[in-house]
Amino acid sequence: MLVPGLSPEKAKLPMEQWLADLINLIGVDHGPICVLRRVLNMSDADPEQARMQLSYDGARALLESDDITVAEKEYIEDPNKKLPMAAYDRRGNQYRMNFSKVARIKGKNGMYRITYSFAEFLRENELREGHTVVMWVFRLTAPPPTLEGVGNLAMVLLDYKTQDESELNALYTAEWQALQGAVAARGLRQLMVI
Repeated sequence: MLVPGLSPEKAKLPMEQWLADLINLIGVDHGPICVLRRVLNMSDADPEQARMQLSYDGARALLESDDITVAEKEYIEDPNKKLPMAAYDRRGNQYRMNFSKVARIKGKNGMYRITYSFAEFLRENELREGHTVVMWVFRLTAPPPTLEGVGNLAMVLLDYKTQDESELNALYTAEWQALQGAVAARGLRQLMVI
């Protein structure tokens, strides 16, 4: 489902502007809680698996963030629960994702997974093994009305059809600047309203 307010005509805008519009429409007031990154391996890219797996180190920025609540941390750490999150791709498609702990691995902190609509995200964005996914994790001003049962933690999942560091850095830098501009502009608009 496309985020309301993002029309297909807007898709003709430069990708950075499209992303800035998305950030404004979903209601992000502050920069991301954290940024996670994963080069998809064979099992991540398998739509039958329908999940992306992260080690503790890969998920550390979220797990150790002071910006998530104690209740959210408890939800993530309980292998019998899943923390539901809204997710958006760079094209404005909306997904429901779950973030959860798989289990503690002997001598290690455990593995974590992003599941639920992950296979749909892979398919819609034509992702394969070796492609990179960067996740900006935000707190929205309110849970999305179109996704029942999710809180106000959300992810913007950015897909890159490469794992080449220099290419990734160039693409990511342009989108990071668009994010900073969008968040700053949203904050300015809110100050003007008050």
